[in-house]
Amino acid sequence: MGTYLRVMSALGVSGDLALVASDTLRPPQDEPDARQAKQPGPPVQVVVTAGNAQHEVQDLQSLMLHKEAVRLMHQQPELIQQALNTLDKWRGSGDTRSRFLWDEWSVILHRKAWRRALARTRRSKELRQASPLPTVLPPEVRQSVLDQVQELIRGVTLGSR
Repeated sequence: MGTYLRVMSALGVSGDLALVASDTLRPPQDEPDARQAKQPGPPVQVVVTAGNAQHEVQDLQSLMLHKEAVRLMHQQPELIQQALNTLDKWRGSGDTRSRFLWDEWSVILHRKAWRRALARTRRSKELRQASPLPTVLPPEVRQSVLDQVQELIRGVTLGSR
């Protein structure tokens, strides 16, 4: 549920969940009409989806993968060296289009300046497109994040029927 709330926050729909979860949709218990009601009100159900914009879904997926990689790097600092090794390998490939992004990633990894990569700025999105961080994720962790995003795309139902 926590992951869904973070995703909803990233999509800007967390305020709707707060409204649904609050008492504003239920009559106050002090009012006589509320005590005399014999039938419960209609159930509240909210379906949250990521929308159809493919680039937004991809960026959300990338952001979630990067947040998970940073969390793992906090627990296992040796993963930072693994990401640096990946950068060195990429630099040796001869591809120069992403070189300036890889140079910036080297600085981020050495300084542990994670905010630069996890922000919602245009530059952060560019950085995530040339990032070594997802390469440090174990396959099962990576798949879990991808599954969560796919579930969000299909729609998450909140509330009861």
